[in-house]
Amino acid sequence: MYSNTNSNIIPLTRPKMSLQDQIIQLRETISMMIQQKELLSPKPFWLKTSGGYMKLSISSIVLCEANGNYTDIQLTNGERLFITKTLKHVESLLDSSQMIRCHQSFLVNQQHIKSFTLGNNPKIFLKDISIPISKRKKHLIISTLLQ
Repeated sequence: MYSNTNSNIIPLTRPKMSLQDQIIQLRETISMMIQQKELLSPKPFWLKTSGGYMKLSISSIVLCEANGNYTDIQLTNGERLFITKTLKHVESLLDSSQMIRCHQSFLVNQQHIKSFTLGNNPKIFLKDISIPISKRKKHLIISTLLQ
């Protein structure tokens, strides 16, 4: 026969923590969150230009365009940097989770992508620029942007 006694019930509430323990736990949580943010936030880097060195952050870069053994970097403030490094070298300096290589000649910051099309002539649209998507990179673009 089934017996319904309260002696077998286990309380689901946790014992109350002291205020000091709560403060310690809160400090540990905040410290952990700050460390995670520092790991996720991209660090600025130095880039050699014709006028010396310039400190840049990835968020300030809209796109990079290959021009032979040179790279033209367009910044959010409208400034353009022309550097004597290949696009492949510039790509190795930048965080691959924010930049996407959509074409042999273009590296685009995902933060600045407004839209894209996939038809016969696939393109990525930035504020006032359209960038071609190569056939080989089409599936990478779809999987990266639509995750």
